[in-house]
Amino acid sequence: MNDKSYVLNVGRHDVERLGKSDRIYGPGSRDFLQRYAHIKEGMTILDVGCGTGNMSLWMAEKVGPKGQVIGIDASAEQIEVSKARAKSMGLENIRFVHLDFSQIRSLDTLFDIAYCRFILIHLTQPLEAIKLMTSVTRPGGAVVCEEPITNLHECSPEHAAFDHANKLTISLGRTKGVDYNLGTRLPELFAVAQLDDLQFDHYQPYIHDENDRGIFFDSFTQIAENLLEHELATPEQIHTVGEQLLRLKDDHTYSIKGFRNIQAIGRRPVAQEGV
Repeated sequence: MNDKSYVLNVGRHDVERLGKSDRIYGPGSRDFLQRYAHIKEGMTILDVGCGTGNMSLWMAEKVGPKGQVIGIDASAEQIEVSKARAKSMGLENIRFVHLDFSQIRSLDTLFDIAYCRFILIHLTQPLEAIKLMTSVTRPGGAVVCEEPITNLHECSPEHAAFDHANKLTISLGRTKGVDYNLGTRLPELFAVAQLDDLQFDHYQPYIHDENDRGIFFDSFTQIAENLLEHELATPEQIHTVGEQLLRLKDDHTYSIKGFRNIQAIGRRPVAQEGV
């Protein structure tokens, strides 16, 4: 991962926001993995860009003591938080490694499932990343990616600051050379990667809890410095949008949906006999 393309906080500074994200999108992620990847005891799973470990820890519980989960992240701070959480839960079948996406072959392991959520949107070459994940998956094993269509956040009735923040976020991604609407391209990328048994779904939940609705304010606050640095917004605009997003979380005259999360699974082709 290109550090310059990742604009959010890491480690203990982002535990709360990532917790909100997992409460919002996690139920859909877990359901997808169980229905399509058939996650079960004894499996070996790679969680790429594991962050503070929300999905990794759940996977470790699902695969049981005979299975193994390896979570990797390019941020040493994320890894330290994840290790501490695993220790507090008494999980011994999980390992967290400070490792860049491009180095996953150094793990020298073939996985039953290679998984990532909201990671490809931070990469300038997402197709190569999918191919790399495939290369560390056993023949017949699953590659699972979940990526957003960020401009399909929904707020009803329309909310000017909500829409403005969304547009600024997408513009910042373009400036960084990444695509925050990558979910629209995920089916095409999986097809080009020549994975078998492709299946797709999507998840877009309403957000009711006041605390979780604050994720929009949290995320916008974290990218504000980058918006100013790239002259995508003025300090006055940042202040106004942030202030209105903060009020929005408690205003239930507005219904809010998270972004549309596109979910994809494909399997590494099994080599034909004699090939």
